[in-house]
Amino acid sequence: MTTLRVLLLFSLSLCTKGLYECYFDYDEKCLSGLSSASYVLLNETSDEPRQPASDATAIGTYNDDGECFFPYELNSYQMYFCAKTDPDLPATCPSFNSTGPKLNCSEGEYGYEKFENEEIGSRTHRLDPRRTLEAGEHCIEFFYYLSDNKSNASINVIVEDTTSNTNTTILSASERHENRWHEIRRDFYLYNENPTIYFEFQRGASLDSLPFYLAIDDIIINNLECGPINTTTIPTTTIITTTTSTTTTSTTTTTTPPTTSQTTTSTTVSTSTSTKTTTTTTTTTTTTTTTVSSTRTTTSSGSTTTTTTTSSSTTSRTTSTSTITTNTPPSSSIQRQYVCVCIHFTYQMAQIQVTVVEGRNIKRKDLFSESDPFVQIYLDDKNIKQKTRVKHNSKNPQWNQILVLNHLHGQDTLHVDVCDDDKIKYDKIGSFEIDLHELYEKHRIENWYSIPSRFGSSSRGEVHLIIEYQPLKV
Repeated sequence: MTTLRVLLLFSLSLCTKGLYECYFDYDEKCLSGLSSASYVLLNETSDEPRQPASDATAIGTYNDDGECFFPYELNSYQMYFCAKTDPDLPATCPSFNSTGPKLNCSEGEYGYEKFENEEIGSRTHRLDPRRTLEAGEHCIEFFYYLSDNKSNASINVIVEDTTSNTNTTILSASERHENRWHEIRRDFYLYNENPTIYFEFQRGASLDSLPFYLAIDDIIINNLECGPINTTTIPTTTIITTTTSTTTTSTTTTTTPPTTSQTTTSTTVSTSTSTKTTTTTTTTTTTTTTTVSSTRTTTSSGSTTTTTTTSSSTTSRTTSTSTITTNTPPSSSIQRQYVCVCIHFTYQMAQIQVTVVEGRNIKRKDLFSESDPFVQIYLDDKNIKQKTRVKHNSKNPQWNQILVLNHLHGQDTLHVDVCDDDKIKYDKIGSFEIDLHELYEKHRIENWYSIPSRFGSSSRGEVHLIIEYQPLKV
């Protein structure tokens, strides 16, 4: 049967705000004052890297030719990253198996702290939230990296509630299984909105004289319960904490005869000072002859009990009893919560590979020197960009760099920015757009493209691009 690869993004969320995402890419500042990097340059004699050789986005690369295969052997050690051997070419990974065809990896950046040689201590960085995190249940997840298991190191997430004047460590990422990115997720509850969240990078011991890295990537906070981690590819880290909370115990009995149903529900709310999860399930089959129909509701301080019983004469029934103890926020009564289900379908149709070859006669933005040009490209989503390296003080830069974008149905315009890099920010030299309909027919186009000025009255130089269209196989 003919199939089409479909990327289904399914989000299940309570009807509240508080979504936060930060990926460190394209100079995105997720944690204040934290350094960032994108790759480690490797060669045939490189030792096993002690920092991520590529960011977390790169290891998820796939296209119609396959997806990255990890681990593979490189210089006699097991490699869990895309390997970059030339600063002007994309990092690559094998597909299908350790010696399979090479794929060009998508490239981004990650944040890190470096402790020199025998240095120990801790450094704290504040999360830069883009929107208010409201009170309620949340899930935090991210990728992290530790150089080794010998340094008693961890990345701790601390929530500072300024309203109640309390600090709570909600997560500590310290487990290391291989020299790779690890994914971690943790549910947490906010009692007041808009807290301050800190990430503490800590190294507690040093048993060697090598530098030590703690790295982080792809921080996401959702206002919903954490889902499971795919443990076939990413080791799972489990966090157990103790905190003051309210425990809800619920017992449900359900009977399903041929034409009638029996349901008995008993709910009790009590306060506890420990976190505990218990699940018990019992299933039995019986035959009974009764005729009863009654409903009773009783309300008292601290608890509410509702019992409803209905049965018919001489029926076979199956009774399932489940007892579940879970954490809930403190409350004097049980509150009903409404759930919004949002389903988003995104169809990934192809990849656009752009080789940025060179530029000529690039106009200067600086008064006393030539520009430091680089090129960045994107489709309809401005948050997903790829960019070349900076060529300093060059009027005719030579990049010869391949950039790859995932192409979705309906994205028919390639946006190209030519920019001048400065130490603090960058200035845009000029921008232009390329209609992709010709590319869909020819699958490859090569041209010199003029860089128009801001008002289009003159040219600010040209760039040489080779654009290739790689559709997914159907």
